[in-house]
Amino acid sequence: NLVNKASIESSGSQVGGIIGRIKSFIGFNDEDVRVNKMTNCINEGNVTGLSNIGGLNGYMHLSASNPYGRYPGNKIEMDTINNTGTILGENYVGGLIGKGIAQEGKGSFIKNSTSSSKVEAKHTIGGIGGYLNYISVDTCSNADSIIKATSSLANENGSYARVGGY
Repeated sequence: NLVNKASIESSGSQVGGIIGRIKSFIGFNDEDVRVNKMTNCINEGNVTGLSNIGGLNGYMHLSASNPYGRYPGNKIEMDTINNTGTILGENYVGGLIGKGIAQEGKGSFIKNSTSSSKVEAKHTIGGIGGYLNYISVDTCSNADSIIKATSSLANENGSYARVGGY
C-alpha cells in the first residue's frame, strides 16, 4: 500500500511515480523463481522525463541470467495499481509502465489496474504500458485517459509512431 502525490520531473530516463527502475536477475539454481510483487499502489503525481516513463514504473527488465551464470526464473505480479497523474516523455511512455520486459513463460502480469490520465509522447506510448514484452494485462482499463503521440508520421529512424491501447 503506497501512494505518491508528488510530481516528479527529470531530464533523464527511467522515471516512475513509484519506482524508476526495476532490474532483477537473482536466483540460486535453475529451479528458483524470483517473484517481484506490487500491490495497492497509487500514483497521483505528474511524471515527466525523456524515455521509459511510467505512472508506476519507468523501466523494468527481468533478466534470464545473472552474473554467476545461473538461469533463474523472474516474474512480476502487479495487482490493483492506479495512476491519475499526467505522464509525459519522448518514447516508451505508459500510464502505468513505460517499458517492461519479462521472461517468456514465467507468468508476469498486471491485473485489476487503471490509468485515467493524460499520457503523451513522441512514440511508443500506451494507456497502461508504452511497451510490454511477456507481461500479460488482465482486467485493466485506461478509461478517461488522453493518449497522444506528438511525432510526425515517421521519426528519425524512419519508423512510425506506435500508439497502443495498453
